[in-house]
Amino acid sequence: MPLGGGTEPRSPRPMSARRMSCGQLKRETMQQPVQVPEIFRRLQQRSENEGGLFWTSPEELCVFEPRAAQEFNRRNFADSTLSDRWIDLLLRRPSPPVTWQELRVAWTDQLRHMVSGAASGQLAQAMASHCESTGERTGDLGNWAQELCGRSLLPLVIDGLSPREAKIAHRDRRLKTEQLLALPGAPRSGLWLSLWTQLRLGQGVRRQLRQRAAGRSPRRHDLADCLVELLPRLGLDRAVDALCSILTAIAGPPGAAATCLLFELSRRPQWRHRLAAELAPLTPIQLAKAPARMAPLTHDFVKESLRLWSLPLLMVRPVLVDMTIGDQQLRAGQRVLLSPYLMHRDAQRWRRAESLEPERWRRPAQADKCPADQEESQETVERARDAKCPMASEPTSKSDHSSPYVPFGWAPRSCLGANLAILQLMLLCRLTTTRYRVLVDQPDKTHVVLGTVPRVLGFEGRVLRR
Repeated sequence: MPLGGGTEPRSPRPMSARRMSCGQLKRETMQQPVQVPEIFRRLQQRSENEGGLFWTSPEELCVFEPRAAQEFNRRNFADSTLSDRWIDLLLRRPSPPVTWQELRVAWTDQLRHMVSGAASGQLAQAMASHCESTGERTGDLGNWAQELCGRSLLPLVIDGLSPREAKIAHRDRRLKTEQLLALPGAPRSGLWLSLWTQLRLGQGVRRQLRQRAAGRSPRRHDLADCLVELLPRLGLDRAVDALCSILTAIAGPPGAAATCLLFELSRRPQWRHRLAAELAPLTPIQLAKAPARMAPLTHDFVKESLRLWSLPLLMVRPVLVDMTIGDQQLRAGQRVLLSPYLMHRDAQRWRRAESLEPERWRRPAQADKCPADQEESQETVERARDAKCPMASEPTSKSDHSSPYVPFGWAPRSCLGANLAILQLMLLCRLTTTRYRVLVDQPDKTHVVLGTVPRVLGFEGRVLRR
């Protein structure tokens, strides 16, 4: 069944009530089965006691306060000029200046057209094709989600690769994903194989860019095509490096976010039914045009899953320029430690920070419509109605953009594919609630372990067609 056209999927089995009461919402708020390393507990405790700004060593400052984190990233990455081309370094001459911001603008414009256009249908079709190809085999649902995301995103980054080059690109993605998902203390292997695979991938990217620039290969609606017009100034080596950085970005994080989303959906049957009722009448094209408006419940569920399971858990950033953050002096060469994960679980800024509560993102008009069971406590009713402020405190002014919700990082280095990532997760919700169902073999043994990113262990199961 084509997902990109007007054919609608079969509606899910009707429920006695299409909406959940506040009592059902309360019963589906579970304690998170998660193993938290001691380092996160210590950092979280110090952040609460010291206002989110403290030194762990003479050379490393933790910045977990939202305004300070935003200010650091803004000042540290203000100069985004790319390094000189290799040939110019060898000839000891300067390269034509190109900034990373120029590339971001070109990619952002292309992504905007892709997300709202036919590419969204192609993304949905690629995801559905992967579901069909895997059949009903039992396996690790985390690996399944990684393959689903990685395979469907590759053509949006660079299309037109030969079968051999695409195979190399997928091998590179798997190797990088293995390194990303490795648990703390696990031995690292395959370094030389990874480097060799990256070299071969770069050759394929270089060939594709060169052929498009020479007119020997057709122009395509992908991110690689944005670089063709910039090649005279950018140069092939810098273009290949830039595009390979995007390929690295889709190797692991999108699949990890999808795995956590599936984990949360598998534990909340009422939410699955609710999302199915909302998503069944929509085609991917309709969903892509206005995700938050067309499917607000799904959008809220995805947004809350990204809050609870932020990745990467910790980020180390070198200090590039001398600066003052808060009352702390930083000099170039020191390090700053950032953590969206800890910011999103800060009890001083979030109500019930450890609980997954999609209703916290409701707009006031939606919250007022939430039915309340007569036996419910006032606290539960208020929880469903406090959408005006899902956090513990609101910005002090309209010009304050230092939100504690940063699942895609901070400007000017925030994830440029944020809208595409949310759309893909919403399409995953659509697939797994209307066309397929995910059956976890042993739900009671499934738990999350925190490493570089959250990893769901014991997540074995099947994806069955409805």
